[in-house]
Amino acid sequence: VQGAPALVKSLLGMTLTRLFTDLLDTAQIGPSYTRWRLGNQEPSVLLTSEEEHAEWLETLSHEALLLRWVNYHVLQFKIVASEVLESSGTSRSQEEAHISRDAARLRDRCKYVRSLQRLVNIHEDFKDGVALATLFASIATSNCQGGQSPAALWVLDECDTDARAVKLCGALRSLLPTHPARCMLKPTDITKGNVAVLAPMLAALFLHNPGLPGSRRDGCDYAGVNHDGADGLDAKGVTWHVEQPTMNHIISVMEHTANECAYNSIQDFTPLLSDGDLLPDLVSLDAGELVLRWLNYKLDGDRVSFGDLTTRGTRVVAEMLKKVANDVEPGHSSNNLIAWASRCCSFPILTREALQEGQPDMILAFLASLFLCRPQMEAVDSALSKHVDLIEATVMEFTGEREDGSQEASSLFSRQCSRLLERRDKFDQALDGVRAARDVHSALQRKVSTFLVDLLAHRARGLPYSMTGHDEEMRLQVLPRERLRAIIEVELQQHCDEAVCQDILSLKDLLRKHIPVFNQIVEHYKCVPAE
Repeated sequence: VQGAPALVKSLLGMTLTRLFTDLLDTAQIGPSYTRWRLGNQEPSVLLTSEEEHAEWLETLSHEALLLRWVNYHVLQFKIVASEVLESSGTSRSQEEAHISRDAARLRDRCKYVRSLQRLVNIHEDFKDGVALATLFASIATSNCQGGQSPAALWVLDECDTDARAVKLCGALRSLLPTHPARCMLKPTDITKGNVAVLAPMLAALFLHNPGLPGSRRDGCDYAGVNHDGADGLDAKGVTWHVEQPTMNHIISVMEHTANECAYNSIQDFTPLLSDGDLLPDLVSLDAGELVLRWLNYKLDGDRVSFGDLTTRGTRVVAEMLKKVANDVEPGHSSNNLIAWASRCCSFPILTREALQEGQPDMILAFLASLFLCRPQMEAVDSALSKHVDLIEATVMEFTGEREDGSQEASSLFSRQCSRLLERRDKFDQALDGVRAARDVHSALQRKVSTFLVDLLAHRARGLPYSMTGHDEEMRLQVLPRERLRAIIEVELQQHCDEAVCQDILSLKDLLRKHIPVFNQIVEHYKCVPAE
């Protein structure tokens, strides 16, 4: 069939494009993934005059770049707002009909947008929330089939500035890509124009959804092939591409500005393991013990127990915030721990009373929430880090060859497919390791989330949580692992080793679950006088 080779190559190219995208996403390699996704974005739309050129953007500060980016989205939405107002005006003059309440509301929203002046200062121009509401609406509806819609400007229906900021915070959090970014933003940051928080928040939004037009030809995939089957080659017969050094520079500036809010990175919890334990063993660990292990690993000093939180709680919280949240408004200090801590959790947990009275359950609840939002257990010099490095190096090597453009597209594509096939075993091993680490992280998050709810529920019922029984439970040697294995293997001779390990874990969980009952029985009969 005529054109079949080009069609096959196009399908393979799209497959390879999707493969590399999924690899970077699965391994949570934020910087490389962002450059891969945004490589076709056109930064020249941020220019404000004909005398400027794209390279000139590299001389601007992060605030200037953010302002130009927000102004671009405001300008795009102004066009939509003007069209809505003009169409409603025509309808009103021709039909002279009663305008519905919804139509009037849409017009009011569009009037807010059309009245916006050019933004020149983040501190002053974002306080009323109109610019940020427009940015939210533009990004939220950019990928919708109908395009940008005034319906997404619902935040502007609130006239009170403080109430609008509350709604706007909720709306922006739905777009922010990372836990630190969502936790850091507060309504007062908008009403007061807090640049120290707004700039990282805007930079994180830019990195994940800039909403800029593409510069490459539509449909051109990894193999340099258009999706209609036509070769995507230039006159010299090499892969068609466009160098984007300016876009890479802008991405680097935004990454530096967003800091810890930029990306969710893959977490490696192997440093929390005890001798002889495997990574899945963490999932069967008591949630309180897990949080304390994490706490002691991050502090890397004298061991802190649950009881120590009563007397050392304030110092422990201050040290942990310095370790994992030093990027959150550097102006915060140990003298203002409550405000500092509130920007590191999904909702306020830590109170002044908890620190002053030494409430260990509430301090542990805060630490659990901190674990959920900012674990900061990035893979460094470990088996997991080697898996991530292999994935990143391979993708970057292949895309680098493609962008180089010095080799003929078809032969380069064929050679790279062959090399991928040769590396399949290593790739499968790396992917299995990455997926296992992510599965463990998800399981730990669910476990700690449930534990956090239990802590707060105990406090709400007036029965503060205590780990005393749990400490005894952890110290108690239920049965040696070898003896458990021997007993279960006798009963389950047909089971494989994996099944036996799973049964051992299940049995240990059941024994731990009923240890409090055994303790109560012992305490009861200990008090019964002998006959």
